[in-house]
Amino acid sequence: MKFDIVGTGSIGLLFAVKLLLANYDVQLWSRTEEQAKLLEEQGIVFQSLGDGSKSLLKPACKAIGSESAEHDELREAADSRYMVLAVKQHHLNEQLLHELDKLARSGRYEAVVAMQNGVGHIAKLGSRLQLPVLTAVTSEAAKRLDQAIIAHAGQGKTWIGDELGRDRDNKHQKNIEEALQKAGFTAFMSKNIKEQVYYKLIGNAVINPLTALFNVSNGELPQSTTRRRLMEKLFAETKQVLLIEEPTIAAYRFEHILQLCSATADNTSSMRADILRGAETEVAYINGAVSAIAARHKLQAPLNESLVHMIEALHPDQKE
Repeated sequence: MKFDIVGTGSIGLLFAVKLLLANYDVQLWSRTEEQAKLLEEQGIVFQSLGDGSKSLLKPACKAIGSESAEHDELREAADSRYMVLAVKQHHLNEQLLHELDKLARSGRYEAVVAMQNGVGHIAKLGSRLQLPVLTAVTSEAAKRLDQAIIAHAGQGKTWIGDELGRDRDNKHQKNIEEALQKAGFTAFMSKNIKEQVYYKLIGNAVINPLTALFNVSNGELPQSTTRRRLMEKLFAETKQVLLIEEPTIAAYRFEHILQLCSATADNTSSMRADILRGAETEVAYINGAVSAIAARHKLQAPLNESLVHMIEALHPDQKE
């Protein structure tokens, strides 16, 4: 089984190195020539969870768009090769979708595994790609220590499901589940992946924007009485909206958010990390998605809507 991992952020690199260490064939695709050249020349230094031992791995890495999908080396028939899409939602622009479509049409892949936060991307990918598009939801934590240094920051779980119904007999889900388990991940197939998507969406909608706004770690977020009260109100609003579309999340409690903060106490949320490095965040696809779902059902989600504006005001293109 072979993997092409599109996206060289922390999660993309984490899954790449763990699959490499399990002796899978892995090809990396970066969004920039600069990053591709760096990883090709220096490789990836991986710091494992627990003992902190380090490994140097040197997978092939190309910049997406730099090689035509018609190039001879991309013309191979799909030999249990999967594309793992590990870019952020706002990177799924028309240009990238065009390049992904070219790769998919080359006959190189059996299926695509999408690992984005938020909602809406599976429908977008499904409308452009004719392959099975699987949904992956992960709570694994990874930290980028440098451009080519990645640390496994926390053990989590990964669920794989088929929202679009294109995976006949669950063949590809089983293959991905088996590969991830061999790579040391705790992975499961999910009969209702939307439930896992919404569980993660609630956690992201509460923790990510507030840690970014207050510039605190996940563990520090609930330590302030004022912040905790805001967390509870944001949780209640978000859950009320999402319950309409996925009743199975009724069992999710605010205590689960607190447990998540505790389990990832030292972690910097991805949204906070983006703000600290002056990058665009995924707030439009997380809190913005909650607001959009609320509007679709004629509900109000003022806290989520306000957080979208506040976080977007911190984006680099909004600074004066």
